[in-house]
Amino acid sequence: MYGVALLSRRDLPPLGILDRGLGGGDGQDDGLLTARVGDLVVSSVYAPFGNPAVRGKAGALVYKVAWLDRLIAHLKERRIGSDGSVLCGDFNVLPDVPAKAGDLNCTPDEKKRLQAILDTGFEDLHDLCRRVNPLPDAGLNYGFNPRLPPTARLQLILGSESVAASASKVWVDEEYRAEVDGLANPTWPASAPVIVDLDDSL
Repeated sequence: MYGVALLSRRDLPPLGILDRGLGGGDGQDDGLLTARVGDLVVSSVYAPFGNPAVRGKAGALVYKVAWLDRLIAHLKERRIGSDGSVLCGDFNVLPDVPAKAGDLNCTPDEKKRLQAILDTGFEDLHDLCRRVNPLPDAGLNYGFNPRLPPTARLQLILGSESVAASASKVWVDEEYRAEVDGLANPTWPASAPVIVDLDDSL
């Protein structure tokens, strides 16, 4: 199981934890943490890959889709997507890669769930990277070859309309990726952090 976390600067209001874990599953992949920070409600998620080595590709897809369905239901129940909301993390879905049956992370079923997340709540969520940087090659932060630059977007930052309107800059810290890439496992490339700068209008 991979964890999720939220950090806040000391000069901001203290975190008020709203949700710790995504219920309704087997307790092994409950990667969700939601907290209020001032006027913002911020959720960090980690969607499971599904462990195809154990479940097979078909089983991994079923497992992940079920998790994403639980997340969608949770977002609707908690009104995530209403004004002043941020939903970020690793959704294990590649939004910019064409859908292809049988390819985990970009199957039609996974793409459908990611779109449902964007459309959920009482106000649609926006992909902040694409809102600020509409070019298709902007915001790449993950690559399957640790020796090459990032080729895909895996970690996403989604925000409600007020958050999207205040996003002045979205960028990828590729220097961080270069520094840590391969230190723990040289065959597993590190992701570059995606960073959103919000102006004072929020």
